[in-house]
Amino acid sequence: MLLFSTSVRPTNKTVNDIIAETLPVSAELGLISLFLAIGAGVLAGMAAAWYKNTWVDYGMMIGATLGVSVPSFIFAAVLIQ
Repeated sequence: MLLFSTSVRPTNKTVNDIIAETLPVSAELGLISLFLAIGAGVLAGMAAAWYKNTWVDYGMMIGATLGVSVPSFIFAAVLIQ
């Protein structure tokens, strides 16, 4: 087990305690995001395959390319505004 020292913040908790408190929430958020992304990706892929060589297919292709190309911190800033 990793043994971290006390936190730099003005709390009397160790880093292990802070990680133990926040890890379940982060894991839940990550799993929910993963399942939503898989579901949306499968549906978008099915729509693109069904409407092959139409504006739907090209729109899905452009959306997927932009989604992979744009860094996540820029995409997050755009979503916040």
